[in-house]
Amino acid sequence: EPVATTVDNPASSVVAYSGTWAALTGDTSNPPKFYAGTRMSSSTVGSYVDFTFTGNGARIYGSKHSDYGKLSVSIDGGAPMVVDCYDTGLNWQYMAKLYEITGLASGTHTLRATIATKTAAATANNISIDCFQSLVGGSPVASADYQFGTSTATYASTDSDAGSTAGSMAFGAGITAGGISTTS
Repeated sequence: EPVATTVDNPASSVVAYSGTWAALTGDTSNPPKFYAGTRMSSSTVGSYVDFTFTGNGARIYGSKHSDYGKLSVSIDGGAPMVVDCYDTGLNWQYMAKLYEITGLASGTHTLRATIATKTAAATANNISIDCFQSLVGGSPVASADYQFGTSTATYASTDSDAGSTAGSMAFGAGITAGGISTTS
């Protein structure tokens, strides 16, 4: 398990927003629904957030619901992966792990999460970013609902939250498996 350092969502020296975002505060739930009681929300396609971190991986936490859209996530300007924040359930998912990647070369990286067009089933295109984590150490992991921007992608999956075991999968263009799909 990697060592995680949590960074809250407000703009800072390592978190920068572009486009239309709203800072939502005042979560007084017990326990809180949002890390530090805050989140950043938007529904504007093309708005993005950059998270600059030092380590070999990163995570994004946020919300999932039936009126939530998609994020296109890239690392260091590489091929984007689309993360679907839509959930068919009637209950909100708060502090949900939306994205995780490890196995990067150790160093400073920039993660960019851009609001993408929602799935047809979603009733709106909302996105809420709760917090980020920079990761050091651990085994290679890729977990989320990804749409790889390259024609072939191989990754190792060891998502202990989902109870899965270590393994690897290779996908060709246009193949979908377990919510993970590729496009060319």
